[in-house]
Amino acid sequence: MMSLIVKPRPRSTGVDTRAGVRLACDLSRFGDAPAVWADDRWLTYAEFDRRIDDAAATLGRTRRLVAVPGLNTLDTLTWALAALRGGHVLLMSSGTETDAEILARYRPDVTIEQAGTSWAPRFHCEGSAHELHPDLALLLSTSGSTGSPKLVRLSAENLDSNAHAIAKYLSLDASDRAITTLPIAYCYGLSVVTSHLRVGAGIILTDLSVVDECFWTLAKRERATSIAGVPHTFELLERSGFHDRDLPSLRRLTQAGGRMPPDRVRRFAQSAAWDLYVMYGQTEATARMAYLPPHLAATAPETVGVPIPGGSVRIDPETGELIYSGPNVMLGYAERPEDLSRGRDITELRTGDLARVNRRGLIEITGRTGRVAKIFGLRIDLTRVEAQLRESVVTAVDSRLVVTTEGNLTRDDLEQLAVRCATTAGIPSCSVTAHCVAELPRLANGKPDLVSVRTLAAATATQVPQAAPACLDSLVLTFSQTLRRRDASPDDTFVSLGGDSLSYVSMSVRLEQQLGELPRGWHLMTIRQLSERIPGPSSVALPSTQVEPGPRDTSTRWAAIETSVALRAIAIAFIAGSHVGVFDIRGGAHLMLGIAGYNFARFHLSVADRFERLTRTTRSLMRFAVPAALWMATVALLTAEYSWGLFGVTFSDRPADAPEWRYWFIEVLVLSLVLAAALTAVSRLHRFERARPIAFALALLTVAVLVREVTRGPEGSGSMYTVWAAFWVFCLGWVIARLQGAAIPKRVSAAPTSATSRFIGEFVSSALIVALVPAFFDRPIRGVVVTGGLLVLVWLPQVHVPRVAAPFIGTLAAASLFIYLSHWQTYPPLADTPWLAFGVAVSAGIFINGALVTIRRR
Repeated sequence: MMSLIVKPRPRSTGVDTRAGVRLACDLSRFGDAPAVWADDRWLTYAEFDRRIDDAAATLGRTRRLVAVPGLNTLDTLTWALAALRGGHVLLMSSGTETDAEILARYRPDVTIEQAGTSWAPRFHCEGSAHELHPDLALLLSTSGSTGSPKLVRLSAENLDSNAHAIAKYLSLDASDRAITTLPIAYCYGLSVVTSHLRVGAGIILTDLSVVDECFWTLAKRERATSIAGVPHTFELLERSGFHDRDLPSLRRLTQAGGRMPPDRVRRFAQSAAWDLYVMYGQTEATARMAYLPPHLAATAPETVGVPIPGGSVRIDPETGELIYSGPNVMLGYAERPEDLSRGRDITELRTGDLARVNRRGLIEITGRTGRVAKIFGLRIDLTRVEAQLRESVVTAVDSRLVVTTEGNLTRDDLEQLAVRCATTAGIPSCSVTAHCVAELPRLANGKPDLVSVRTLAAATATQVPQAAPACLDSLVLTFSQTLRRRDASPDDTFVSLGGDSLSYVSMSVRLEQQLGELPRGWHLMTIRQLSERIPGPSSVALPSTQVEPGPRDTSTRWAAIETSVALRAIAIAFIAGSHVGVFDIRGGAHLMLGIAGYNFARFHLSVADRFERLTRTTRSLMRFAVPAALWMATVALLTAEYSWGLFGVTFSDRPADAPEWRYWFIEVLVLSLVLAAALTAVSRLHRFERARPIAFALALLTVAVLVREVTRGPEGSGSMYTVWAAFWVFCLGWVIARLQGAAIPKRVSAAPTSATSRFIGEFVSSALIVALVPAFFDRPIRGVVVTGGLLVLVWLPQVHVPRVAAPFIGTLAAASLFIYLSHWQTYPPLADTPWLAFGVAVSAGIFINGALVTIRRR
C-alpha cells in the first residue's frame, strides 16, 4: 500500500456532487453572507464555497473512505465538507485511543493530516480499498463506545433531514451565529455546524473553553447568538458567573448530551435574556430526536419534550423502552470494514432508554434498559456488582446507584450493603442508596422485573432525608391545593406553577402561617428553598397529608403580610366605604390599578417565552373577566338602572354621572392587561422587553403619560376614567416592579440585588410617583391615597398587622375585585345604615369570591 502526501490539485471545473450531502453542496447560494469566522476574519459563503470546491477536487471523483480529524479549525471543517460534497464517506476522528483503534481497523483510503502550517490529504491507495454502499455518507463513533471499534453508519438523507429539523425547531435564520463550544467530531457539535450552514447562518470557530475570558470576548465581539453545551458545560457556566455577563446578541442556549438537573434547567430557563432548548438525541439518530420548547422548560424541566419535526416515538408496552422513527435514523452499525458495504439494517431506533409520555404529551426519560451505568464518568457493569451482593438488584437513577433487596433489614444493614456496592463499583458511598422491600417484583419467568424495580428505585433515590426540610411535603401540598396543580414538586416556584395576582394573595397568607415573615421575591424561590426557612428542627419529613408545619410560637401578636396584599385590602375598603358613605377617602381604584401593573410585571413577565406569557395572562384575565362580564350582563338585563353601555364605556361619550361609569375600573383593568399582553407578545417588542426590561417599562410609561395628558378631562368628567387616561397608573406599577430588580437589567431574576442598587431603584420609583401622581388628580385626597400607597409598596416589602387580623385582611384582598363588582347592588337597600351596608357589601363580595374558588377547585 502506498503512502504519500499529495499536493492540492488545480481546481476542477466541476465536482460531481450528485451523491453528496445537500447541505454541503448548496453553500454558494448564500453569496456574500458571513459563513465562518476563523483566523481573525470572516469568510463569506462564496469564499468558503470555493475553498470546499478546491478541496473536493483534490480528493477526486473516485469514491473513498476519508478520515478527517474533528478539530474546530477552518482547514479540518473545509476537508470534512469537501468529503461530504464529493460523495465520499467521511470518517470523523477525535484523536482518542478508541479512534486510533478504529483507524487501524478500518484503514481509510485517505487521511487528512497536518503538513507544516496547513492540512492536506494523504492517499493510501490509488482507488479505494473498500466497497462502500451508495447511501453511506458519514461514520461516527458512538458516545457510549466501550473500546470496541463500532461505528454508526449515516446517510446523506440522515444528515440533511436532521439539520433541517434542528434549524426548523430552533427557528434559525441567516442572522444567527453559533460559536463552537463542542468538537465537531461529536455528533452534537457537528449538528450545530450543519444546522446553521443549512440556513446560511454564521459559525464562529474556536476551541476556547467557556471558562476562558477570551471566549466571552470573542462571543460578544462577533455577536454570537447561540451557545450549545452538555450538562457539564452549564455547570461551568454557572460557576463562571454566566448569568451576570452582558451578551446582548445571545438568543438561545441549547443543551443535550445527557440529563441536566431540573433545578439547573429551571434557573437557565427563567432568564428573560435567552431561550433555553433542552434536547435529547443519540449518534444513532444523527444528533437529535426530541426537544423541549423554551416556554415549557421552566415548568417541565424533567422532560425532553416532543419529537423533532419529521420524527415520532412510541413506548414498548412490554419493556417501557423508547423507540424512535424518522428520516434521521442511522442505516445501522459497522463493526468491521466489510459492514461498510451494507445498506439499511433498521427502520426504527431502539434507544435503550426507558421513558414515559406524561399527561402534557412530553417525553420523560426514566432510566436505561441496559445493565451498564455511567457514574462519575465510569462505566459500571451492574450485573457484576449484583453478583457480589447476592439477592439484590442494582439500578442507576440519575447519578446514583440504588440497591433494592428483599427482607426486613435494619438501617445498619442497609448502610453496610450500600458501602459494599460502592466498593465493588469503585464510586463514593454517598452515591449509593440501599432500601429493602418485602418481595422483589418478578416476571413470569421468575427473573426480577427491572422496570418495576427501577420505578421503586427512582422513588427511593429522590428521598434524601438528611437534606429534606421537615415541612417540605406540607409546602408542596400547600402549593398544590392553592394553585390547583397536582404536579407541583419541590423544585417548582409560584411563578412556574402559573401563579398570578389573584392566587398570590391566598398563597402569601397561607405561606405566612407556615413560614412566618416571607422573604422578598418569594414568588421566584423554589418550594425547597422556602422550606429551608421553616423555623425549628428538620430531621424527618412530615406526611404529605399534613398541612400545618407543627408547633409554632404563638406568643407573638403580630404577623407579616405582603404589602401589595395589605394595600389591596385597604383600597377596596376605601372604595366600598366611600360609596356607601361611611367615610370619603377616594383613590382606591387607581391604587389597585397600580398594584395590578406591579403584579403583572412580577408574575407574567417572569416567564421568558412570549407565547407562555400570553397564555398565562389570558388565563389570569379569564379568571375574573368572565365572572365580571356575567355579573355585569345580569345587572344590565335585570335592572332598569343600567344599559348595555356599561360594556365599552371607555369608548362612549356618556356623561360622568351615568351609572355605567361605576364599572370603569373593571373595564380599564381588563383593557390594561389586554394591552400589556398584546405589546409584549409582538416579537420585536418582546425581544426588547427581555433585553432591556427597565428601559421598556419606562418607555411605555412615558407614552402612557403623554396619552393621559391628551385624553383626560377634568376630574368630574368621565374621560378621566378611560383606559387612555388611566393606563399610566398600570404602567407605573410595572416600572416599580422592574426597578426593584435594577441590579440585573438584562433579565428577570430571583437573585438578590445589592443594597445600593435596591436603594437607587426605590429612589427612582419614589421620584416618579411624586412627580406623576399628585399632578393628575384635582382632589388632593386621591393624590394622597395613590401616592402614599405606591410609596409604601416601594419601601416596605411587608407590613406587620395583629395576628388575629391577618386572615381577614388576606380574605378581603382576595375578594377585592368581587367586592367592587357586587357592592353597587348590595349596599343601596341598606344605605340608611351606612356601617351595616358596608358590612353587607364586603361580606357579599367575600361570599362570591369563595363560591368561585370552590367551583374552580371542583
